[in-house]
Amino acid sequence: MLVYEDMTRIPVSLTQTAAPTRVMVNVQACNDQGMCLPPADVATDIVASASSSTSN
Repeated sequence: MLVYEDMTRIPVSLTQTAAPTRVMVNVQACNDQGMCLPPADVATDIVASASSSTSN
């Protein structure tokens, strides 16, 4: 299992298309004592442009 503190960036390379690319990430928040929230899926659409191929 990978653990990321605070903010995480995941760079991706996309080819330019007319349709947005849907990215889904499975996340789970835990505190330092080991108490965790249930896992959740987070989805976002990324639109590739000529000036940038990544999105936050």
